[in-house]
Amino acid sequence: MTGDRQPADREQNVNVLLVIVGLLTLLVVGLGAAVVFIQLNSDPVPQTVAERDLNLWLRLADDNPDAVWAQVGLGQAHLAGQDMEAARAAFAAALAIDPASPEALFQMGLLVRAEDPNLAVDYLRRAVEAATGADKARPNLALGDLLMERGDWEAARLAYESSIANLPFLLPAHLGLARSLEALGDSDGALAAYLQASAFDPTDPEIKEAITRLGGTQPETTNP
Repeated sequence: MTGDRQPADREQNVNVLLVIVGLLTLLVVGLGAAVVFIQLNSDPVPQTVAERDLNLWLRLADDNPDAVWAQVGLGQAHLAGQDMEAARAAFAAALAIDPASPEALFQMGLLVRAEDPNLAVDYLRRAVEAATGADKARPNLALGDLLMERGDWEAARLAYESSIANLPFLLPAHLGLARSLEALGDSDGALAAYLQASAFDPTDPEIKEAITRLGGTQPETTNP
């Protein structure tokens, strides 16, 4: 009697397994169809961090049309995506809300410097006035660089000195100060500025060459 039950039990187990396999097959097919449906009916998924950030800031700017921070963030996201015209539009929108937004003024100064240096100088000077504390360092540095390009060495010197006063450990400001002093013919002041810059990067080729050119002694470096 036991022998008669075993084939029946095996047959029943096989039927149960077939049912389970069938259900799993239907589940897999259903999931595949759902994925295809989602792919066909959803917006393209951003492929990069920059694209995801841009989509986020587009939504934030749309939800907060009168918020300076949203427009500034959108402008920076466009910068990250190398869309300069869209970035300019976003920063202009921020300035329409708050004409004294330091970051928007700073970024606009950088964006227009190639096509309109005079306007860039105005933006950067306004950014310096609007910023506070160490936040003045970047616009002062950018202003010094632009003034150096224009040959206004004395004004550049003042901008670099202000940048150093705002943020003493900013190497490009020390280097800019040294260049402006050398351009003004102040060799001693330039050498002192190059030596100060070397304290931040003693291996910089330009700094080392300038110290030698101006008759200075290369500072000693210690191995870690």
